[in-house]
Amino acid sequence: RSTLSSSSAASDVYKRQAYDYGDMRYRFPMEAGKTLVGYLAVLTAVALLDLARREQQRELLATRLERELFEARLTALKMQLNPHFLFNTLNMIASQVREEPARAEAMIAHLADFLRLTLQHSQAQQVPLATELEFLDAYLAIMQARFEERLLVERQIAPDAGDALVPQLLLQPLVENAITHAMGDHRRPARLRIGAETRGGRLRLLVEDNGPGIAADGRPLVGRGVGLTNTTERLRHLYGEDQALTLVTPDGGGLRLEISLPLRRAPQV
Repeated sequence: RSTLSSSSAASDVYKRQAYDYGDMRYRFPMEAGKTLVGYLAVLTAVALLDLARREQQRELLATRLERELFEARLTALKMQLNPHFLFNTLNMIASQVREEPARAEAMIAHLADFLRLTLQHSQAQQVPLATELEFLDAYLAIMQARFEERLLVERQIAPDAGDALVPQLLLQPLVENAITHAMGDHRRPARLRIGAETRGGRLRLLVEDNGPGIAADGRPLVGRGVGLTNTTERLRHLYGEDQALTLVTPDGGGLRLEISLPLRRAPQV
């Protein structure tokens, strides 16, 4: 009797704990609906995450392509200067080979120095101003070997401007233009002034010559030569509207080209 009583009590407990599923004809559709809602919620979350990932990948790809196009345009602009400079320099050397072989030899040596410096920094779009002045010194050495006392160059470079970043080969085409204009009057030497200073978070560069100045027809010189046209395009690509290139007629005549750039310094090594 005791055993039967215990078994009956256990059965009562089981009945109280058993889960009542109810009528399965209604229970199954209800549970299926809940499961479907949960599945759709998870599927939607996964789809949204995948969409966000794809959108991020598209943005990264677009940014990379834009950057590559930007660098390709800058490289094309920079490379445009090399043949222009080389043709002019080789023509000058060729004109001296027979009459002044020693002078032609010196010009070739300086040209080699210039090309060596250019190749050392061929991958850089911007270099410290001190490095840019090395390029310019190698170029001016060629010009002074050619023109000797007819070319006088004055430099006014602020000591704190040496590590300021500038586009590579920025000054050479501008100085080349200045020499060409200043050499127009054979009765007097060509005088150039090259300057650089920092002020108020800006780098200010200038190239001044004693040539004829603004064209007689009043049209600006920008856009009328490879050097100036190339320079304005490179500055626009690198700095957008945060740059300025202006042409000024000094009181004493000639032409002064001024460039204003945001001051960015080369990292310390």
